[in-house]
Amino acid sequence: MKTRFKLSKHAYFRLLQRITAMSFCEAEDFAIKEINKSRITLTQLLEDGSKEISYIHEGIKYIVQNQTIVTIYTI
Repeated sequence: MKTRFKLSKHAYFRLLQRITAMSFCEAEDFAIKEINKSRITLTQLLEDGSKEISYIHEGIKYIVQNQTIVTIYTI
């Protein structure tokens, strides 16, 4: 099942720094496609009771909280 995520401004700027220049909509679509292709998923319970999910695909780690991609790391 494909899940619709939103891209935070911080994650958008991280994509611009780490990947390539693209519009916000292109970046959001890119991140969503990469997350949906992800085979590695890590779940962590935060202190406030919410879940943080990490998706890893092709050397990029996407951190998602409440259906929002909050940041992106290259690994």
